[in-house]
Amino acid sequence: MLRATTYCAPRLQRFFSSPRSKAVEKLLQKNLDDVVITLALRTPLTRGNKGGLKDTSADSLLYGMLKAVQERSGVDPAMVEDITTGVCHSPSPTYEARAAALAAGFPQHVPVQSINRLCSSGLMAVRSISDSISRGDIQVGLAVGYESMSTNPRPTPVFKHPDINANNLSRDCAQPMGWTSENVATDFNISREAMDEYAGTTEEGLAKLKSAFPNWGDGRSTAGNSSPITDGAAAVMLMTRQKAEELGLEILARHVNTVVTGVPPRHMGVGPAFAIPKVLSKTGLSMEDVDLFEINEAFASMMVYTIDKLQVPLDKLNVNGGAIALGHPLGCTGARQIATGLSELKKRDGNVLVTSMCIGSGMGAAAVFVRESTGTTASKL
Repeated sequence: MLRATTYCAPRLQRFFSSPRSKAVEKLLQKNLDDVVITLALRTPLTRGNKGGLKDTSADSLLYGMLKAVQERSGVDPAMVEDITTGVCHSPSPTYEARAAALAAGFPQHVPVQSINRLCSSGLMAVRSISDSISRGDIQVGLAVGYESMSTNPRPTPVFKHPDINANNLSRDCAQPMGWTSENVATDFNISREAMDEYAGTTEEGLAKLKSAFPNWGDGRSTAGNSSPITDGAAAVMLMTRQKAEELGLEILARHVNTVVTGVPPRHMGVGPAFAIPKVLSKTGLSMEDVDLFEINEAFASMMVYTIDKLQVPLDKLNVNGGAIALGHPLGCTGARQIATGLSELKKRDGNVLVTSMCIGSGMGAAAVFVRESTGTTASKL
């Protein structure tokens, strides 16, 4: 059983380092061309349609984050060679990003692109910049994830080609995420009690909540065991180790690898259970090597499934709260997890952070980051 008291305990205990495995020692070896993170920060995450950012447009969120990066990064904006933004619902994201970057003070020679891989968009922005640095295309880049779910609600996908509508897998891609949560709960026999127990707060309070999706399954998903609509932004500055040392910047961590995998669209939420083993295999790590997991809590159903399948230690999982408590601003989450994870990794004096999330339409993503220095500028847990 999943106990809320166990889940919260890591914030109160003292942490002791254990001997590093050979795989971790190998990842800690330093090279001048390593892709490193020198800044990771986020805005507050506020409830959609009712929180402090409900009237803040997506371009305003992005503009504010870009200004904060300039103030805190220690990097001349003219040195940034590319900006990649991750966002899901903005209707004209590249125009929005380019305009916000110019208004925020990035020179006109700094290019911008936008990426949309739904819930992993922020992480995909980080991977895009990291890949460009690894190839030698650039030395310094900025990744930003942001989402105003209040001002840009989810557009309902509409398919018109008859072959798409006749294909069960294709048709499932357009279904609401609540439907996928109920499918995971029903098809894998995850009870409402197990989902509520993972969500925390109080058993009595959660038990009183009505189903959020009564039309599907047994209605086990509620407002208390699902992530809420949320607004927020986060940013990650990346560069080569050589450039970071030249600039005298603190290195928070190294980006090691990011993977994406597909799963059945009707079981969208199980993506992390397949993406995490894939990224660990590619980096030579085991579950035991990981000091901290940040797995996006889209729904408690998918979290219970993932914890059970991978045997994720609860004292290493979302120890400052996950999306059920903090919220899930879709395009922001992948970058937000890095800021939260690196801050906590410093507190624990740990080395290995794994972030992961499920992705709408049936995918999962996961990434590995290795911390090697003391101190951090990650802000706002």
